[in-house]
Order: sequence, then structure tokens, then C-alpha cells
Amino acid sequence: MFTRRQFITLFAVGLAATALPVVPAPDEWDEFIARVRARTMEVVRREGRGLRRIWIEPPRADGVRYTRRVHIELEPGPSLLDRLHVEFVEVSGSRLMWNGDSI
Repeated sequence: MFTRRQFITLFAVGLAATALPVVPAPDEWDEFIARVRARTMEVVRREGRGLRRIWIEPPRADGVRYTRRVHIELEPGPSLLDRLHVEFVEVSGSRLMWNGDSI
């Protein structure tokens, strides 16, 4: 079965696993959404108008990374010259692969 040393080792590992908090590593998608949210808030504050809608295009291969074009539609302003549509390109992931996992 188990030797005394293996039992103590397994017990210590189990105790450490339950005592330490599990903090999941942020993945590329979460980082992408955080960058889009920050950039969108920057545009809305700069223009001084509300956000009507936002949409994100599917990813495009751009060298060793994937990029997505983000579109922001703002509420109309008092002037007819105010911009209603803003778009920007944001990196959404890496195309580098190693052992089936992205780097």
C-alpha cells in the first residue's frame, strides 16, 4: 500500500493545497476584454456622450498574433459634426503554438 513517508508527503501536499488560495491565471480573452473596456471608457469620456452599442469583429491573423476590430457607436451629440462611430484594432491573442498550447 503506502509507506509512512508517502502517506506523510500526500497528507502535507493535501493540506497545502487546501490552505493556499487558488488564483486562476488570467487568459488572453480576459486581458483582451479588459483592454477593450478601458479603451471604450476612454473614448466615451473623451467624446462626452453615452455609449449606444459596441461590437467586435471575428479575429484576423496578423503575423504571429490575432487582432480584432472593435466598433463603438456613440449617442448623437448636439452638433451634426460629432462623430457617431469610432473603431480601433486590438490584439486578441497569440498564434504561437507549443505542444498544442499557446505560448
